[in-house]
Amino acid sequence: YLFCSSYTVGMSVGDGYTGNGGTSAVPPALYRMNRDGTGREKVAELSSGQVFGSAVLLAKGPYRYAAVETLVSKSSDDGGFVTTEATDSTLMEFDSRSGASRQVCSLKEQRVIGAYDDRLVLLRTLYPVDPDTLQDDDGAYMENLRSSTQLILLADPRTGEEKEVLRAGYDEIGNLCLWENRAYYGAMKKGVIRWADLDTGEQGVLTDQLPTGNLTYSVAQGGKIRVEYWEDKYLNAAQTGCRYVDVKTGAVTELSLTTIKPREWVNVLADAGEDFLIVSDYLAEEEYVAWAGVTQTNITGRRYALIRKEDFWSSKAQYREIQPAERAGS
Repeated sequence: YLFCSSYTVGMSVGDGYTGNGGTSAVPPALYRMNRDGTGREKVAELSSGQVFGSAVLLAKGPYRYAAVETLVSKSSDDGGFVTTEATDSTLMEFDSRSGASRQVCSLKEQRVIGAYDDRLVLLRTLYPVDPDTLQDDDGAYMENLRSSTQLILLADPRTGEEKEVLRAGYDEIGNLCLWENRAYYGAMKKGVIRWADLDTGEQGVLTDQLPTGNLTYSVAQGGKIRVEYWEDKYLNAAQTGCRYVDVKTGAVTELSLTTIKPREWVNVLADAGEDFLIVSDYLAEEEYVAWAGVTQTNITGRRYALIRKEDFWSSKAQYREIQPAERAGS
């Protein structure tokens, strides 16, 4: 699947479906095509004011599942600018044979983490009180949130059948990612990663050796979890560190490879046999202060490179730069 929207351009595993979204007059749609891009055929089209909020999350027989968001535009009080926000997110099913679609469920109080064994993995929040009734009371709203329960579920979107994998307090699942048959999770600022088996519900600790701080998880190449540290996840997006945790052994490896400007920890784009494909640096203009007072940098290009896997894991910057076609032929 190749999926494109007004927010993302990404790849997901599949056999030739593409979606597109945006705010132009062309309605977002799901397409079928061959792997080489030929034979493009529209499968389904969204309604006005809707965009795809995700790539195709699951392919189950002839059915394709994706998150769809409803957008509403709002003008500022002085009419100076217009903002667009999502007011509703829904899991939709698309029939690749007929183009028919149906709403599976609301994603208002749950989100899709990924797919496993022809089912979706959901993280659902159960509130003591309906949060919509507490919008005018910030203190009560936050207390209701802190008192909520988090569920990790396996859900069959065709039948509606669900299986509970894990139930935990709100602050126990601040980060969550999947690898094979396990969900890896942990509190937002604690240096412990736990796991839950999606088949059996068995639980355990992968590692308790991570430094504490503002951290986020993501699945990386080679059966590892990438843990990124931030100065302040919400107010300052500057990264302060990066580590990898082996999902088999729990061993923690610190990464010191960074780009120069802006300074970010090098991330793996793809596995290339004995090498990793990475962005080794950016082509960037001078920093400037945006209207909100945040320092930003305009990215005008990226430098792509290959690096031997053993050099990457040992933080040796032995890059083999990939020349763009116009530079390679000059």
